[in-house]
This record gives sequence, C-alpha cells and structure tokens, in this order.
Amino acid sequence: SQLTNDIYDRYVKKFYRFTRKSMKLPPLKRLSLAMDFLFEKMNKEKELSKVVYELLTLSPHDEKIRKSLKSLYRQFRKEVADFVSQCLIELEKKPEDIAQLIQGT
Repeated sequence: SQLTNDIYDRYVKKFYRFTRKSMKLPPLKRLSLAMDFLFEKMNKEKELSKVVYELLTLSPHDEKIRKSLKSLYRQFRKEVADFVSQCLIELEKKPEDIAQLIQGT
C-alpha cells in the first residue's frame, strides 16, 4: 500500500543518510552508532511510531496491510543486514561475533 511504502521510504532515507555520514568512521563505531540509530532515534519518532503501531494492530485483520508490512520489514531488514555485514567484513569478524562486538562498545 502507499502508506507502508511511504513509511519504508522515510525509514530507509534516514538510514541511507546515516550510513553515508558514518562511512569514514571505524566499523565498530559505525555498528555502535547504527544500533543507537535503529533502536533509539527511530523509536523517538512518535508520529511515525504511532502509525506503524496502528498498522501492526490492523494487520491480523487485513491481508493487504499484513503483506505490505511483511514486505516493508523484509526490505528494511535487508538494508540493515547489508550494512552490518559490511562492517563485519571490514572488521574481519563472523556474524556470530556481532553480539560480542555490540556489547563491548
């Protein structure tokens, strides 16, 4: 749906701006900032969070909304996974090491 596409665009544009700004930082610092960005800054957007919450509430009852949210989640998850994978490659670490890296920052 157009609403979920707009939400995705808003999140992804912010994430792209974040990744472009942080590319010159060391990988571990980028990972730490990415976690802050994903779990703190995005959570503080009350208006957007309310819309996402309402859509999630409706999704069990509306197949179109459910499919749109599922697609949105998969796309955004891929963007984040690609970013994290690139940081891990630069750090020469395995994905299993990510929790330890994040906890150590």
